[in-house]
Amino acid sequence: MAGSCNGLICLTGFRFSATSMIYDEKFEYWLRLWNPATRAISEKIGCFIDSRGFSFNFGCDNSTGTFKVVASHYILDQLTSD
Repeated sequence: MAGSCNGLICLTGFRFSATSMIYDEKFEYWLRLWNPATRAISEKIGCFIDSRGFSFNFGCDNSTGTFKVVASHYILDQLTSD
């Protein structure tokens, strides 16, 4: 789960895959929005594939009234995030 805001919940998930001949790990990430009050859930949105591990956060931008998801990745050897 990436978080909740104004009654909406942003769900995250991923699927891991690696090829058998070459060590090539990939993650397929996806997001969904769920409104528990109406029991409605969106189709997969924000689907992307990457070889790095990501963390997600969800919130509302009050200046525009839009919901946003932020994905971040920690870079261990540089002790920073992207």
